[in-house]
Amino acid sequence: MERSIGGVIAALVIAGAVFGYKFYNKSEVATEALARAQQTCAECSMYKDNSDYIEGLCIMYHEDAFDHNYSIGGRRRSGRFDADAYYAELLENMAAHAERDGRKDIADSLIALEHKVVDGK
Repeated sequence: MERSIGGVIAALVIAGAVFGYKFYNKSEVATEALARAQQTCAECSMYKDNSDYIEGLCIMYHEDAFDHNYSIGGRRRSGRFDADAYYAELLENMAAHAERDGRKDIADSLIALEHKVVDGK
């Protein structure tokens, strides 16, 4: 009986370590994605005069966009991040927020940036 309990405990420890590593990896990818997104937002034509506003939008919408476009993987599959879908969602949400704030100029600039980044146009 002790042997089977020890085996169960060992299996739980190993499963916990694997699960913890997957979440650690997700956190690392999320941090890297936010840093890249902030660099990308600096390419927005309206960034120079509106950097604080645009950075704030980027931070505000990053987490949801990242969570929607990152798959943690499974037992035999590593995590997967769809960068194009992430940028599309992030920049569209940022543009929609700017539009609601009456900043059509920034919204248009963010949509243009989305086309450049995602579509290569």
